[in-house]
Amino acid sequence: MSTKRYVYIDVCKGIGIILVIAGHLFTYGGLPMKMIFSFHMPFFFLISGVFADRKYSISKLFKSILVPFVCFCAIGGAVSMMIPAWRGGITLAAIKSTMNSLQPEIFHVGQIWFLIALFWVKLLYRFIDYYIKGDKNKWLICVAIIVFFMYYLYSICASVINGRLPWKMDTALIGLTFYVIGWILKDYILDDNNWVITFVIGVAIVYYYARYSAEAINICNYSMGNDIGLFIAVAFCGSVGIISLSKLLCRIFSKIGVNLEWLQILGRNSLVAFGMHSLWLYLFEFVYLKITNIKIVHMENLNTKQTIIGIIFVSFFTLITCVIWEKCVKNIGKKRISVR
Repeated sequence: MSTKRYVYIDVCKGIGIILVIAGHLFTYGGLPMKMIFSFHMPFFFLISGVFADRKYSISKLFKSILVPFVCFCAIGGAVSMMIPAWRGGITLAAIKSTMNSLQPEIFHVGQIWFLIALFWVKLLYRFIDYYIKGDKNKWLICVAIIVFFMYYLYSICASVINGRLPWKMDTALIGLTFYVIGWILKDYILDDNNWVITFVIGVAIVYYYARYSAEAINICNYSMGNDIGLFIAVAFCGSVGIISLSKLLCRIFSKIGVNLEWLQILGRNSLVAFGMHSLWLYLFEFVYLKITNIKIVHMENLNTKQTIIGIIFVSFFTLITCVIWEKCVKNIGKKRISVR
């Protein structure tokens, strides 16, 4: 796999991180939240698939995903233990629930569920590709089978296993679909063109889907609306729309001498941003309560002003975290961590 970095890919991942942050602050079920959730996580699976490595070793997979997962849990757990209001939530029952879902909300880093899903996606891709040997036609058949399973058979299995597969394995099936799509279309996605029309079409489709869809998409909860085929199409359009936007922005700002470095930093260190933004999200609520004596809960009761303040606060400190991380790795001569 090529180690070349594409600036617009880092920029689009940075935009994706901002959307993840914003999506967790807008009111659940509102139009902005529904638009973002219709594609933001499929986007990251698709981008990861663009850089899929068919020779990726299992040991490297453990080191690059599971080790950071444990580290983020440790950081979140340490911070949670230092704040009395948070410490009370760390109970035996909560730990047992976390072990089943591997979504450590009790440590206030619940959004790192994505790392577990990505682990299963890459493991499944590696396993299946061992027999398919990179044949795109066979991969398309596999994707069709996966979608068929998700659409027709999952409800039958769910009734036997109390609704969900453990450890985000069911979400990984969704992720694998977009991962393979990204791998198949990587030459098209990495073609450095000005995709203005693609961006406009992508945004329009996502808007109308979110505007008229009765149900909010949330692949973490295995919620894909009433039509999985429509969901995949809309999520793909939204993902390509963000990539197109990043290419357009890079081209425009390069002409005026601006390189969008802050978005590139978030994109280059997207795994760190995923791991830490959730903690900053809860810290925003904690700080806001201390300063204003007003209790706010993300995705529930924030007004427009509080949402904007939250996006700025969480984005800023997530960026600072990534800057510190990047300087530390540079000093010790190691590679940056990124969602790939």
